[in-house]
Amino acid sequence: MKCTHWNKTLKNYKITNIFYVFKYIIMPKLSIIISLLFLFISSTFSYQTLINKTLDNHNVKIIKVLLNWQQKIVVSTSNKWTRLNDLMNKVNGVSAINWAYFCPADYKSCGWINYTNVPRFVRWQNISKYGIDFSYNWVFSFDKEWKPFIVMNQLWWYAPEKLKWYSINKDKISNIYYWLWNFPVLLLNWKDILYKYKWILSRKMKNKGTKSFICFTKNRKTIYMGYISNIGMYNVPTYIKNNFWCYSAINLDAGASLWMVYNKKIIKKTWRPIMDAFVVVNTSYDEKYNYYVNKYSNLINKVVNKIKEKYLNNEQWFNSILKKIDKFKIIYKRDIKIYAVLNELENRLESF
Repeated sequence: MKCTHWNKTLKNYKITNIFYVFKYIIMPKLSIIISLLFLFISSTFSYQTLINKTLDNHNVKIIKVLLNWQQKIVVSTSNKWTRLNDLMNKVNGVSAINWAYFCPADYKSCGWINYTNVPRFVRWQNISKYGIDFSYNWVFSFDKEWKPFIVMNQLWWYAPEKLKWYSINKDKISNIYYWLWNFPVLLLNWKDILYKYKWILSRKMKNKGTKSFICFTKNRKTIYMGYISNIGMYNVPTYIKNNFWCYSAINLDAGASLWMVYNKKIIKKTWRPIMDAFVVVNTSYDEKYNYYVNKYSNLINKVVNKIKEKYLNNEQWFNSILKKIDKFKIIYKRDIKIYAVLNELENRLESF
């Protein structure tokens, strides 16, 4: 009995101590802990991240970009040789990676001059030599809302028979806002289709070395672009699918043409000048706001006209509508699309 009594006493003592620690030590500092936690999250969270580590025995340097109203990816091009820094500064970018194959001046077969025949679209403007015919190459594209997609549009009569059946997303060609082409495609809707290119891949591409890529995830909200060391081309699709959840991906130019900049710091530099790049750009709030206001202008006008017809002469109802819009603005203040539409609607109604 005595033993049982002391056990209960000891147990109660421990419980009392736990409550004491929680009540007098943890609780008073809980708000500080939470505040510090939120401060840490806000200071460390970024819409772009540099992944610089060893994964499955391969060193990688990958820029991860979350596409939203704060950041987008654009194409920057040049008609002559230039550096990646210059291509990036041309569009006020913060990070970038070189893109497509071109003919460099250090190749005798290129006549000792830099030039490119790569199909290129910048802000819907076609600056391509061969129009919208891609031969056996594929186009990594972004639409006006900066959502990525891949297109294949083969028109040439002498295109290889082995790839004749490929025409992907031809109906989306009119949606292309930015594009550059290259080959080979590594992944298409989760599927490794690199084997389709085995007859055209050079020995250099097949052998182990540094390989570059750009890909997007299934929800089209995340982009990964960068390079992997000491890997053969046939191993790249599975590697990027398993490590970065790539849904569709395309090969980038590497070797002596590989340049990479992250947050305006050079990650990888080469002596060879290049001709085009994918560039991460910080989007201003006003730019995105105005885009959505213009996009939904017709819808806003229709709603304004209906409210004007029904409630303009009823001041009580009209004011209640304005109050409801204010409430929804508070709820959706972090959603730039909805907030822009609501705010513009409110501004137009208040102008009556």
